[in-house]
Formats: sequence, structure tokens, C-alpha cells
Amino acid sequence: MRVYLETHGCTANKGDGEILAGLLSREGHLVVRKPEEAEILLLNTCVVKGETRKRMLRRMEELARTGKPLVVAGCLPLVDLPSVREREPAAVLSCRSLLSVAEAVERVGRGERGILLLDGRAPEKTCLPRLRSSPVSAIVQIAEGCLSSCTFCSVRLARGRLRSFSPEGVVEEVRRAVGEGCREILLTSQDNAAYGRERGWDLPSLLRRVVEVEGRFRVRVGMMNPENVLPLLPDLLEAYRSEKVYRFLHLP
Repeated sequence: MRVYLETHGCTANKGDGEILAGLLSREGHLVVRKPEEAEILLLNTCVVKGETRKRMLRRMEELARTGKPLVVAGCLPLVDLPSVREREPAAVLSCRSLLSVAEAVERVGRGERGILLLDGRAPEKTCLPRLRSSPVSAIVQIAEGCLSSCTFCSVRLARGRLRSFSPEGVVEEVRRAVGEGCREILLTSQDNAAYGRERGWDLPSLLRRVVEVEGRFRVRVGMMNPENVLPLLPDLLEAYRSEKVYRFLHLP
């Protein structure tokens, strides 16, 4: 099937988009650049704030008007499933069930409609098939979810509790990206500073392992919540002494 994939939102969700494309490609589907070239449309949604939610729903309506079957994925379905279903997409995934994307596309291609594939635990997102959006910058997801319960945040409903990916998997993903010619590594998650808290690991230790990978590249550490950065700060600043790490802190 020819599939048009459109991704919105943060770096982590863009990483999910690369994985969705990679999984489809592995199963023999062709990811195309324009809706008019496609047989099926795939919208990878964001829901970081109220205005974004409205924009995603409008975009669903715009794509539906093409007359082509629409598959909706990303954060929106687990946050506002009723509004998604009102638009009658052919299939609905979530960011936790992205491994089912090829199944969804194939079932839609056979004429099925009203498909819901929402369940599942977020997979370890290192070393999965991936079609990179940039030949020089590699998105490397190090965790999914967070430890906080902020009432204003809907992303926690979509991404769930923290699940950190193994240091070995992260390092191997970096090694693979560098071997493919990437010169910038974007370490990302919903809160990088929380990395490993539930498993006895931490971000500074991960950084020290990442910079040991051979090759010419730089590492950009994505967003961290202040409450989790402060306990790490001395060790984190020490890890930032490496010439391979950008002197950059992204704090909301």
C-alpha cells in the first residue's frame, strides 16, 4: 500500500513517526510524500495543549475530505478518543501500540473500518526499523512517560508512567546512527532527567556511555523537568564536559 504519513508535535513524537515509517517500509509498504499519492493516510497526532488538540481534530477532518481512508495514531487517541471516533477514521492506534501500524494499514486496505488498536505497553524504541527524517540528525528515544502527575498535562495520559529503555539499547541505537552517517544525536523523551529512576540508572551515566561510541558526532540532550534535574546537576555538568555534548539545558 502507498501510505502518506504526517507527524506533528515534539521530537519524541517525530521519532515515533520515523518508527511508523520504518515498520511500514519493512512490511513492503511505500511511504509517500503527498496525500494525493497515497492510498491510505496516516496522521500521527500531538495533544500537548488545548489549541493543538483542536488543530489535530481539524486536520483529521481535512484529510477525511480527500475520501481516502484515514488511520489516526499518536497521543490524541488516548486523551480524547470520543472526539477522534466522531470523525470516523478507518483505524485508530496509540503511541503505545505503534508496532501494530502495519496490521492497521493492511486491514484498512482489505476494506475493514472502525479498527481500534489502542492497547499495549510502549515498546523499547531503540533498534526498531526507522526511516530517518534527516540524514545528519538522529532521534534517539531513551524513555517513554514520566514520573509526575501534573493535572494540567494531558501528555501523561497518552504516554503513561516512566519506562526507561536499556542503556545498551540506547548506545546501540547511537552506534547505528553514527554508522549511517548521522553527526548529531538528539536524546529525547518526555523528561530526560527522569531517565532510569525506576530502574536504578541515571542520565549522567547514560551520557558517559554514549560519548564513548566511536565517531564524530555531537549529542543534544532534550527537555528535562527542573525537579528531576536538580539532584543530578553535579554529575550532569561533569558529563557535559565532554566535547561531544552540547552545553545546552532545555528546561520548561
